[in-house]
Amino acid sequence: SARLVIIANGLNSGLRHKLGMQQEVISACHSVMLGFNLKPVDRQTFNFPALTYYSEQPTDQTAFITLFPIGSAMRANFSVYRDMKDPWLRAFREAPQATLFDTMPSLRRLTGEIEVTDFVKIRPADLYVTKNCVQPGVVLVGDAFATSCPAAGTGTGKVFTDVERLCSVHIPRWFASAGMGAEKIASFYDDPVKRACDAHSATKAYHLRSLSIEASVPWKARRVGRFIARLSAGMLRQCHGRLSSRATETASAGESEARAKSA
Repeated sequence: SARLVIIANGLNSGLRHKLGMQQEVISACHSVMLGFNLKPVDRQTFNFPALTYYSEQPTDQTAFITLFPIGSAMRANFSVYRDMKDPWLRAFREAPQATLFDTMPSLRRLTGEIEVTDFVKIRPADLYVTKNCVQPGVVLVGDAFATSCPAAGTGTGKVFTDVERLCSVHIPRWFASAGMGAEKIASFYDDPVKRACDAHSATKAYHLRSLSIEASVPWKARRVGRFIARLSAGMLRQCHGRLSSRATETASAGESEARAKSA
């Protein structure tokens, strides 16, 4: 027996349905994630440790592709905004290299020729909120309560916020008195920090989608602004790297000169 059960079982809704909770879909198939491993052709490694490449134009219906190492493999997560019945998804699974470069032609200049080395996994992401979840002795955290868009990258912060508020604020208060009634559980869902985090997660999901695929003038201007900001950040990193290298070389030269003099 237990006074409190914390449900953190992600997208598995069976247990919640048995408890009489309903899943309200806010945005069906909000985004689709494609995952696969790839390697360079005629080379041992890529010319970068990791890479994030954003869509070239709104008609691509993509957010970005990110490449990052997992062990000895290079993993790709590709975020797109398409219906699961879109023929593009089948084309990508059947001919991933060709479809990727047809969608993002300039990406080839950074990656060179590539080979997808395993099966392309395709997963849709719905945005939903669980209703009728204020019940005695049971509390939901993370995706069990409400999902976030994987492309927006807010899922980890969202579930960590839920757990932090529970462990630091609510559970100590709840166990300070008898019972675990619905009024206690409701105080967690009404927590202003949690509500602000959930709202931020939803706002970012819709903002990234519009920023990626909307063709109106205001969104075009925002895309240009994002490009300029990221270009500036990249140039600053390069300048900082050059200055750090020069400082290291100067320091090494000074140490060598000092050793020579002492000898």
